[in-house]
Amino acid sequence: MEMKWYTVYTKPQTEKKVLEQLTNKNIKAYCPLNRIGQNWGEKKFREDPLFKSYVFVKATESELKDVRKISGVVNLVYWLGKPVIINDEEINTMKEFLKRHLNITLEKTEIRNSDFINPMSELAFQNVGQNTFIQNKVERLAVPSLGFILIAETEQTNVTVISHDNFIKKIKFTPYSILNKVVDFNTALRVHW
Repeated sequence: MEMKWYTVYTKPQTEKKVLEQLTNKNIKAYCPLNRIGQNWGEKKFREDPLFKSYVFVKATESELKDVRKISGVVNLVYWLGKPVIINDEEINTMKEFLKRHLNITLEKTEIRNSDFINPMSELAFQNVGQNTFIQNKVERLAVPSLGFILIAETEQTNVTVISHDNFIKKIKFTPYSILNKVVDFNTALRVHW
């Protein structure tokens, strides 16, 4: 059986304990931790779960019954009667985003796996990754399968602005295996700027 990333709903404030128990049972699990610091130069920070009451588990369908038995696990997260599955690319992109940024905020969005993000704006963007965009020192990562956008401030020195025309050209040659429906970028993210 193929291993997939599933979303597990936990009791409040038990994400780290559930992660530890899953790891002890040799079940691959991931709890995105948001590093909270006061400012860019601060070396001390605390780590809080980014998604409250969520842990991601890479397992086969047959292993899911063992996951449900873990203390602190409420159930799998379901959408339309099926467990929510996160693809490897989204998990890996999230991990990279969390390595690069502190103080990440979450925004609920209507973007889904079937959406295509089409930035029809006069503003300049940098396409950092398939679902990642930078504008005005703010980097946004869309996680369509969860319906969230991760938002983090970025330092000016890390941003290379490209023209709108180059961005559109880049999109035409970028494979979007997950995304296929055209959605106006400003409409999809209008709340976020």
